[in-house]
Amino acid sequence: MQPGPWYGRGLLQAGYHIPMAWSARGSNQETEWQFATDDLEGVVRWLTRDLVAGYRLEPAGRVELYDTYFDTAGWHVITAGYTCRVRRNGEHAEATLKSTAIMADGLRQREEITEAVEPARIPDLQSLPGRFGEALRLILRGQQLVQLFDIHTSRELFSLADSAGTLGEVAIDTATIPRGDALPPERLVRIEVEVQSIEQALPFVEALRRETGVEPAPASKFEAALEATGQRSPLG
Repeated sequence: MQPGPWYGRGLLQAGYHIPMAWSARGSNQETEWQFATDDLEGVVRWLTRDLVAGYRLEPAGRVELYDTYFDTAGWHVITAGYTCRVRRNGEHAEATLKSTAIMADGLRQREEITEAVEPARIPDLQSLPGRFGEALRLILRGQQLVQLFDIHTSRELFSLADSAGTLGEVAIDTATIPRGDALPPERLVRIEVEVQSIEQALPFVEALRRETGVEPAPASKFEAALEATGQRSPLG
């Protein structure tokens, strides 16, 4: 199966027919740097020193995230340029379609379509009444979703601000990817910097890279989990 014409751009940017009332509501865009490191303790020490001139970092707590990813047997979601995820965080849960994007020096900008769901169980995602459900039905065309894998992430958060106010957040992620009973789980570490303005946050990100030696992540968590669980999408 070859990528659709909207791959990597999102349905809204590809001229795909969407009802006017739906598209008028717009979509959220995530702007995020993703880095990897072999010295997690060193990165945390640097973040807690708060020595980057013009910026403020404040601890913002720790959260436990439980993600389950889905696609069809024929990979309709990833071929359309999206991933499909249900995330549980304590008493809250949400379903998200996130567009794929080429990573440029650690930076990705991705469209997100999200809808709240009941945290006690995974619902029939195709039947959800909001924007997520509408977009998913448009992609699947009647095909059924199957579960791909789970990821459990322990996330330590820092609020990032400058003199003008809050810019975003820095997340230290330690992720665990189950691989069945026969294999030990895969573990990976990511440092993610999610911001509202690339220009305002860039000096901070440059200092982070220079002072801690972090490097652009070789793969997203989704891509790493596919490889760890022995799966391969038609897009490689």
